[in-house]
Amino acid sequence: MAATVHLDWCAIQYNDPEDDKTTLRKLYEIKDPIQILKKLDKIAGNLPAETDKDIAGKALITDILSHIKSLCDPDGPNFSEPTPKQYIYRKVNKKPKDDKDKYYCPLNVIDNDAKWRFNGFPISHKETEQRKQFFWAHVDLLGLFFSKLGPAPPAANRYNFFLPLTAVYARWSVCLIKKKFPSPAMFQCTWAEPDISEKKQSQFSLGASLGGFHKKSIGVNLSLTRFNLLNQFRNITEISIKNWKGEEKPWGFDNSQEEFWAFGNCAETYPVLQLLSEVDETTKTYGFALRKAAVDDVTKRDETKSLAYYEDKMLERSDVTPSGDYEHRYLAPPCGNCTHLINVVAQADLTLFTPADQFRDPVEFNPPDN
Repeated sequence: MAATVHLDWCAIQYNDPEDDKTTLRKLYEIKDPIQILKKLDKIAGNLPAETDKDIAGKALITDILSHIKSLCDPDGPNFSEPTPKQYIYRKVNKKPKDDKDKYYCPLNVIDNDAKWRFNGFPISHKETEQRKQFFWAHVDLLGLFFSKLGPAPPAANRYNFFLPLTAVYARWSVCLIKKKFPSPAMFQCTWAEPDISEKKQSQFSLGASLGGFHKKSIGVNLSLTRFNLLNQFRNITEISIKNWKGEEKPWGFDNSQEEFWAFGNCAETYPVLQLLSEVDETTKTYGFALRKAAVDDVTKRDETKSLAYYEDKMLERSDVTPSGDYEHRYLAPPCGNCTHLINVVAQADLTLFTPADQFRDPVEFNPPDN
């Protein structure tokens, strides 16, 4: 089988005196938090600023990076205060604890007029139809940083670009969170592939499940606030849900299709909001989720191994299902909640988000270095 050679991502190659080319493999090898932030600085600084569109895009990415830094330890002001320290924009909850309020937390995420936000971009968007999207976690802002460097290269596909890019995002997210904090369990990539005749490049979005927070101080409030983001997603509030018990229920935080987590917890939250809010008939939308275990096993096995080595591991097949199909060890299909968002609400093709369908044929990822 022919080897898949990684694409160099043009958006991160500009004027870097230390690298002739910046590849995703090279980025994956960076794991020290200080070096990650320095590389993000260099990526933002090297972006072109020749046109008004370039200037606006560079300003947005620079702004996103400033907020990532503000939430990073040890010196980020929004990481340190208010205590306890965590990687979330937050404020002290001034309301007294009410035993009847099952969602009470000592800390709340910051109000909509104070936390960081940007105008979302549905695929078939018009300036007057842009939606506000809000961010509280530095790993979500990191996903936004990468997403706004797009579109993807013209020849990008799930093997040579989206999977390695998601691996870089996952590894850097985990490296930017101290071990005493929970890291996201899942990282998700969604991309919109226009009709070939349109000669447009794919837009993409990266997201992570909840992570980087102090559970007792803000956990439920963070989950609830991310759930509230989904209220703007198409006509979701009008569609009933079958909860995990199989009962027909209205849209609501407590009416999840999963027993152990609510809508808004999942890595699909921001990608779905950004790329499935409006989809025209000429656009196909794809996606997959990468388990944190892929990053964990990199560290456990050998930190010196490269991304090229571990991509083969990410595509490992594990258990065969009763239907005779196979499952992936590190790539996960949409959960019940995400299936509702993707298939029921957005009416997108669920098979395009299922690893067993999208990564059916193994690909040799580790070509010899030339």
